[in-house]
Amino acid sequence: MTAREPTATEAPQCRGGLAAANTAGTRSRQRSGAEGVETSPAAGVRPIAAAEAEVAAVLLARAFDADPMFRFLLPDGRNRAVWLRVLMGLSVAQALARGGAWTTADHGGAILTADPGGYPFAWHHGAGVLLRWWRWPGLPVPTLRLVRDGLAVDRAMARLHLRQPHVYVHVLGVDPARQGTGAGGRLMRHAVARAEAIGVPLYLETTNPRNLSFYRHCGLDVCDEVTCAPGAPPLWTMIHHSFKST
Repeated sequence: MTAREPTATEAPQCRGGLAAANTAGTRSRQRSGAEGVETSPAAGVRPIAAAEAEVAAVLLARAFDADPMFRFLLPDGRNRAVWLRVLMGLSVAQALARGGAWTTADHGGAILTADPGGYPFAWHHGAGVLLRWWRWPGLPVPTLRLVRDGLAVDRAMARLHLRQPHVYVHVLGVDPARQGTGAGGRLMRHAVARAEAIGVPLYLETTNPRNLSFYRHCGLDVCDEVTCAPGAPPLWTMIHHSFKST
């Protein structure tokens, strides 16, 4: 499906808050606040079952271990592994509750999405973990860098977040052992098809420059590039080009 080009007044803006809309979840199919819109999983993609939440969280933690932002915020490898496991576990649980957790048939990758109105997330799924870290047994004490710069990244993402209704790719990760097998492309095709079926933009952020060419190949363009904290790697916001103003 090819979406029509938006007019100047319809064109998505890449800064500011999000206009809210209602959402609803599904089992093997996904419904959104856009009444009557259903999309079947793309070829090779299926929903993550609740019993697979732990597996998905571990997969995503491995996938993001080499991410430049997490390496900057959590330079100690052991601490990074534990924090990533907790953060990804919360993200998977959140996406499951909204019907937005998907994996490849061979479980080589996972994507977590939110339909229009699904963002902002509950505070305890992001910055709240830093502020109440002791609630997770075994979680290392957050360093000054993690708290200060992690909150700065969180604020920047909120400030830049797309204002109009959209499908938000919150997390996309492929197991390092399965990278280059097409798993990421299959998951992105599913997300793009979902956004196009609803008739809204697809939006995401990345802090890995290696991802830019992949996302561009999937039809996204950069909206913003910012540095959230001194010494931190850049953060890019991206939107599916079918909805980008000309």
